[in-house]
Amino acid sequence: MAKQYIPIECQASIAWFKLSELVMRGERERAFSIYRLLAHALEDEAYSAQLKGDLWYAFNEYDRAREAYYIAITGYDFSERFSQSAFLHERLIAIEPQSLTLRIAIITRFAELASLKKVTSYMLELLSLAQEQNQREACISSLEDASCSPAAHIIIKNALYSLRHAPMPAHQEAHLML
Repeated sequence: MAKQYIPIECQASIAWFKLSELVMRGERERAFSIYRLLAHALEDEAYSAQLKGDLWYAFNEYDRAREAYYIAITGYDFSERFSQSAFLHERLIAIEPQSLTLRIAIITRFAELASLKKVTSYMLELLSLAQEQNQREACISSLEDASCSPAAHIIIKNALYSLRHAPMPAHQEAHLML
């Protein structure tokens, strides 16, 4: 019996399914074997690095996941794919919840995406965490000097202004006095 031809698109779909199945079963070595095959087919190095980070994350190898995610972020930022970059920063915050640097970076990514709601939300988290770490002024200064587009800079400055001048609940006001 002759082998049946399977189009490359179907082969890739099968590989993705198989990869998912291996992760669910906890078969790390086999999952990375499939990843290596998929990585050759992917033309997007940032996405390939993200996939590698996702695999490490799924197998609770957070240091390795962090390393792969930073490689992916570099690629996403270089190609101005800020939503993918922001997503990975959110994943990194789950790994490093006390990192002020990550929170500043995610604020700039969401500012690039013109998401004032996310910028303000992460800014509140940042300032609360910075207050706990006695780094509030340094964080505000870093935000004001952030390297981003002029439009994103305006969003960050507006969010800082809003936080300085908006009425806050008493329990937040004591911690976030700007």
